[in-house]
Parts: sequence; structure tokens; C-alpha cells
Amino acid sequence: MVAGHLEEKNGLYYCVISYYERPGKRIRKWIPTGLRVKGNKKKAEKKLLEVRSKYIIPNAANDLNTEMLFGDYLRKWLEYRKSAIAITTYHAYKTRIERKIAPYFDERKMKLGSLKAAHVQEFYIHLENEKLKPCTIKCYHELMNTALNYAVRSELILANPLRLVYRPAVRKAIEPHSCYNELELEKLFKVSEGTLLEIPILLGAFYGLRRSEIIGLKWSAVDFENNLININHTIVPVYSESSYIYVKENRTKTISSRRTLPLIDPVKGKLIKLKTIQMNNRLVCGNAYEDTEGYICVNEVGKLYTPNWLTTSFGKLLKKHGLRHIRFHDLRHSCASILLRKGVQMKYIQEWLGHSNIATTADIYSHLEVSDMIPLASTIEKAMQVPDNPESSNLLSFV
Repeated sequence: MVAGHLEEKNGLYYCVISYYERPGKRIRKWIPTGLRVKGNKKKAEKKLLEVRSKYIIPNAANDLNTEMLFGDYLRKWLEYRKSAIAITTYHAYKTRIERKIAPYFDERKMKLGSLKAAHVQEFYIHLENEKLKPCTIKCYHELMNTALNYAVRSELILANPLRLVYRPAVRKAIEPHSCYNELELEKLFKVSEGTLLEIPILLGAFYGLRRSEIIGLKWSAVDFENNLININHTIVPVYSESSYIYVKENRTKTISSRRTLPLIDPVKGKLIKLKTIQMNNRLVCGNAYEDTEGYICVNEVGKLYTPNWLTTSFGKLLKKHGLRHIRFHDLRHSCASILLRKGVQMKYIQEWLGHSNIATTADIYSHLEVSDMIPLASTIEKAMQVPDNPESSNLLSFV
């Protein structure tokens, strides 16, 4: 039912109907009741209810309404939001809607106005049964929550049903076994030397860079003279229609991810060597050399690495040389874990990794390995003494 209320004008009651024609544009329609204000309040309220229940929002702009399927509402809402969100966010939302949310709710003929907390809870259970991780289900939750909050603000529904839904708990802490220690990283550096993976691995391990930041790194971002490296450009894969496209942006995941870091000597030496190699490759290939934008992570003919190639090739490298399996992203966790063990303050680790706030860093990396706990055990042992009388009986007895 469309929103509306009564207004008085020139001694007469008017029904004022209110709805959104599109995001940010609210429409108000004044409909005369023909009833004078004096003595006709109840009749006017009855008339308002009748008008609201029968009023059909104009279909010229394919307006949202409570009778549309929830899946269709999400599709329309996303198109409304398209100009206000990043293209990567748009494609991520679209993929989630089309792959999981819309098929599930459309099959059940679920309308926007009929959606209840129990329906969403059952959807989450369905996702869990499909073996989706809690962090992935959280993404679906955030999408639907944002869309339904918009429905509340648009006065399509009275309240957001997701406020009553329990979503799976997301465990942020990184387990120690998912990180490489210093010796394991040294072995990794050795087996990757001279390969296309050498620079990405060094950037992941020394700087904790994300895949999108590594592949998006350009030579123009490296200041060899002042020994600085600027993280300010990313390449992100997004699923569009039936294939992946790669979005190049002069932006990072968060504002804090846009950072300038010191250029570490071992990394600097490897980058200088790679730049010389790429200059020679460019001369040999001539016009056939693909890269024209100055990216660092390209192959012999200038073809840019893709995030999926990086992930797959990294796994193959570990398997080939018998190294313990970790994800490429775990190099970032390894970097943070080593800094933490070396006594670096959490605030500095946050800035090094480019987290938006220190709470994120603390939630993920505040774990301790068993070896880290040995000094704690020694400290507590020395702080309290347990009596050890050799003459006491070996048998326990009630006091």
C-alpha cells in the first residue's frame, strides 16, 4: 500500500499520496476528498485508506512496489544504485542477486511485502547447506540489508525483517598454520627466484599487498630515488554476464589502503633487475608488446597477470617444490604475523597493511602461537608458588 496522509486546505480535506519515482526523487500527489474539515474527520480517514489501497504508482519508470517479487525488487534497486556505487560493487551485487538470492526467492514466489525474518533465516540455512562460508553469507546479508533499508526509507515496508535474523558468526582470526614463518618464506623466495611469480611473492610477503594491489602496481608508483612505493591503483576481477572483466581503478579497497611505504632494499634490487628485463622484452617484441600502461606484473610479451592466474600459479609452485599449501593471500597474513611476533605495535601493522581501522587488524591478528605463549607460562609460573611437601601422602582424602 502506498504511503499517504491527510492535509487541510481551504477548509477541505485532501489525501496526499507519497512515493519515490526514483532514488532521491519523492513524488507527492494531492487528491481532493470533497469533504469539509468540520465534522468529517472519520469520513476523511476512511477515504484516505480507500485511496491508498487503490492507488497504483505510475509504471512509466518501473517503480518499486510491495507486490513485486523480492528478486525483481533487488534487480530494480540495484539499477537505481548503479550510478552511486563503484563498478566492482555493482557487479559483485549483481552476481549475488542472480546466482543465489533471486533464484531462491523467485522459486518461492516471494513478494517484497511478504518477506519475513523466517524466510531469510531459511535462505541462510540453505546457503550453509551449500557449503558457503560464513563470511560469504555475511556478504549476502549486507546486500539484502542495504536494499531493504532503502525499502523502509521509501515507505514500501514498515520495518526491515533482517533486524530479526541471525546470521552465521564470522571468525576473523587467522590460524597460525595458515601463515608461513621466516624459514618457510626463505624457501619460497628461493624456489620462485627468476620466475614470473618472484615479484608478486616478494610484494605479498614484505608488504602484505593484496592481489589487486600487486597486479595494479605500476612503475610510476615506484620512486627509486627516494626509496618509496605508492599503493594507489588496483585491478579487480568482476563477473559480468558470463565471463570475468578486469576493472582498473585509481582507487584502493579503502581510503586507508591508499598508502606510501618505504622501498625495502631486497625488493628494490629485484625491481631494478626486472625493469631492465622488461625494457629488453619491449625492444625485442616491438609493436607486439602488449603493455602500454606501465604495469610491473606482466609476462615476456607484456601481457598483464590476472588475479586468477596468480592464485593458480602460486598453488602449482608450492606443489611442485613440496612446500606447505597456503593461499596467495596468506602471504599477507604471514607478513602481519611476523611483524606481530617481532613486537611491532598493532597500530603500525594496521598502517602497513592498509586496514581502515585498528579493530580490523586486532580482530584478525591478535592470536598467539604456542611458541609465543612459553614466556607467558614462565611468567605465571614464577608469579605463584605451589607447595610441594615430599612428606605429604600420595593418597587424596576428603578435607
